[in-house]
Amino acid sequence: MKKFQLLLTLLVVPVTALILNGCILDAFDEITQNMSIERNFTVSGNTNAITPQSSTFRLNDSQLYRDNKDKIKKMRYKAASFNVSENNVPALQGNIILTLKTATGLPLFTKTLTAFKPNDYMNIKASVLDLTQTEIDAINAYLANVNLLDTISFTAGLTVQNVTPANTNVTMKCFVSLALEMTIEP
Repeated sequence: MKKFQLLLTLLVVPVTALILNGCILDAFDEITQNMSIERNFTVSGNTNAITPQSSTFRLNDSQLYRDNKDKIKKMRYKAASFNVSENNVPALQGNIILTLKTATGLPLFTKTLTAFKPNDYMNIKASVLDLTQTEIDAINAYLANVNLLDTISFTAGLTVQNVTPANTNVTMKCFVSLALEMTIEP
């Protein structure tokens, strides 16, 4: 009988505490969740004339965002990087110009990776994009209106210039990652 009372007490006390106090997450005022958005680019053609690439995306494209959008208190910039997943010319080198703009074309940042060697960054190492405080502030200001987050979109651009070896056909697959931090209510 004592074992039964002890077992009953061990089960009833925690359940009662949870019922009276609510969910354990209520102990937190907010939770921070990182969200990454990637944009893929395929650069192909002759190195003498590579067409600039662009890709538009919305926060709503992310499942993580959609799962939490009703609880988001704020969003802010965390980090950005560039990576290469495929390159058919191992000796390829050139300047990579990456841009991020708002839906209306307002520039948020432009980064030039001078004398970039894609094979140095194949699948294993990302080139972290060091943004200035002004660029970070511009992104955060764009994300500041939580009520409009569903409609916020970005356009990422990639331009390749001064490529060597000259007059060579190239195919390079790469991507830009933008990491954002969401502060959400539990």
